[in-house]
Amino acid sequence: MLESIYYVITWACNRVCAHCYDARFRPYPDGERSEMLARQAIQMPKIIGHFPDRLSFRDLSDQRPDGTFPMKAGRVILAGGEVLLPDVREKLLYPCLTILRDKYGRKAKTVIQTGGDLLDERVLEELLVRDVWMVSVSSMVWTSRAPLKQSRTKAVNHRLPDSSLSPKAENDPSWRRYVSSR
Repeated sequence: MLESIYYVITWACNRVCAHCYDARFRPYPDGERSEMLARQAIQMPKIIGHFPDRLSFRDLSDQRPDGTFPMKAGRVILAGGEVLLPDVREKLLYPCLTILRDKYGRKAKTVIQTGGDLLDERVLEELLVRDVWMVSVSSMVWTSRAPLKQSRTKAVNHRLPDSSLSPKAENDPSWRRYVSSR
């Protein structure tokens, strides 16, 4: 039984954050990035092949009236770097989602972890079509680009009226299905 697998699919990132715990998470020059993504694309099916055949856990916080605890679907959390960079999405993230769907069907939940800079309505729709269960936005920082923040917030809120970008989301647990902030 396993509740979650945290899988860093790429080191490629669009930021250089002071708080980052690993120097490999950074922007890469195009040639170096292409080589890295090609290597990661070859390794990914092998890595996922070593994931357990069944991803579920006994939820000890949800006791039934008869005293038993239900089994629930586990999660695969896909992170980086930044998994929503266009070339990372196409070469790694979307193929990874396909491999996970083939392996687990709907018996595991997929979570995407992102900084949020590249999340817009189109990308969100592409993720939902691929059965992503949740998008975890770790940072919505557009300091000098406030109009961009407003347009992206509006786009996500339009698609997800109760997203975490909306103050009313805190009172509605259903928003966790789509977007969460940590």
